[in-house]
Amino acid sequence: MTSSSRSTPLRASPLAFTHEERLARARQIADRFARHFGTRHRATAIYGSLARDQDGPYSDIEMFVIVEGEGIDRPYEWSAGPWKAEVDVYSADEFFRQAAALDEFWPVTHGAFVHWLPLYDPEGLLERGRALALTHTPEEFHQLIIETIIGDLYEIIGKTRNALALRQFSLLPAYAVDAAHFGACLLGLHHRRVYTGSTTVWAESLTLPDPPEGYAPLVEKVLSGKLHPPAAVGRAVNLFWEGVEAWAQQNSLPLIHDLEALLSDG
Repeated sequence: MTSSSRSTPLRASPLAFTHEERLARARQIADRFARHFGTRHRATAIYGSLARDQDGPYSDIEMFVIVEGEGIDRPYEWSAGPWKAEVDVYSADEFFRQAAALDEFWPVTHGAFVHWLPLYDPEGLLERGRALALTHTPEEFHQLIIETIIGDLYEIIGKTRNALALRQFSLLPAYAVDAAHFGACLLGLHHRRVYTGSTTVWAESLTLPDPPEGYAPLVEKVLSGKLHPPAAVGRAVNLFWEGVEAWAQQNSLPLIHDLEALLSDG
């Protein structure tokens, strides 16, 4: 056998495809799962950039499939060489449970339950999941915002100040990114906004009204990639924190609590 007659081995490396090619492949995957589950198959949808018609030439395919049963949460993720796909298989109860979950990352993670492209859904399960994802009380958001500020942002500010005090300057860029990320989550929770995708979180958050003072300059610094010199990075993070403190007071979000009062509530 000559070298020219040998088949070239597949490489697990992303190659460029058009939106139409990627969508056609997603439909083929959906058909395969439908055949696999047969009468247990209840719904299928595409989520992510492909569902929003915002995919790039190297984007992957993200889908979920709902099947009969209980407590099912099985991810299928694979590379076929030049493209990659992820299909999350749920039973309806598990799909609804995850859709209804509310935590500090809700504005970022729940886009999959809100922004999807249905391929098969005769029972309206997808719309029920969307409704659950968006149905939370003002009191729930209020308490979660407080927990996000104290449990996440406060800790990042402490780490930033430690890095400055101990001259661990290489840590500052990561802390600045973390602070900007939780700032976007904070704004999303405040406005009950589920962002459309992970790559557009900061851009979308900057369009929301009533941000803490210092948030926009911090995000602009992160997006520019100019996370230096250390003093400038630390100053941007600290100014954002000062803005969060003032913003919390304006929105009746108490950040200081008494341990005895907390214990008496428990």
